Amino acid sequence: MSISDSLSDEFISYLRGVAKLVENPRARVTPKAKHVEKNFDVVSADREHRFRLITRQSTLIQKSFTCGLLWLPPGDAPVVLTRYNGADHPHRNPLEGEEFESQCHIHVASSRYIAANRKAEHYAEPTDRYSDLEGALRCLIADWSIRGLSGYKDAEQLGLGI
Repeated sequence: MSISDSLSDEFISYLRGVAKLVENPRARVTPKAKHVEKNFDVVSADREHRFRLITRQSTLIQKSFTCGLLWLPPGDAPVVLTRYNGADHPHRNPLEGEEFESQCHIHVASSRYIAANRKAEHYAEPTDRYSDLEGALRCLIADWSIRGLSGYKDAEQLGLGI
């Protein structure tokens, strides 16, 4: 059994609220086949927990982007805690029987989906809080108590432009 199999909603909430700091704010963009990505190393203020902040932007479809936060438990596989996705695809929450069309949406890990043998972060809710990767990243940073990227003014400085 992996650590992710036993994550409670209370612990996920704790990880959401714990103060975090980006250790490598000048991370470089890496071009991939059909997207560019940039990954940041993040640590909790008490240095007890490590995370990875990821960004991906399609080079073909402007609305196809994601940024997310992974928890890196020692000696176990990373757990995706959240993803802030673009409006390039519809989404279905199978446990709730809900579906929504192509619009920006936020995935959040939950013990309910873990118990159902789904991806921890499968559940998502539509949002109008952002419309591009820069906006999604700003929301994620605010929602998940991350500091250390505040000096960036726009997507060009973040190196996320295509």
